[in-house]
Amino acid sequence: MTQPRASAAVVQTREEQLQALLKELQPKVDAIVRRMAEKWVDTPQERELGAIEYEFRAAGQQIAATVHETGLASRKKRGT
Repeated sequence: MTQPRASAAVVQTREEQLQALLKELQPKVDAIVRRMAEKWVDTPQERELGAIEYEFRAAGQQIAATVHETGLASRKKRGT
């Protein structure tokens, strides 16, 4: 048995929500990634495999938290 397809209106609404969230996230994530890239460029070669790994992991967690917080805030704005 085939699954019922979502109506075009629902898909469009989802896509609009996705695009709005991405538009809001892009500058925030870009700033975090830039800081990571700057850190990499500024790190001496002998330290590439040391503490910088923890800083990058923390930055990845910061990106995840930013997506979560921004997503929650966007839902509150929409009232859903």
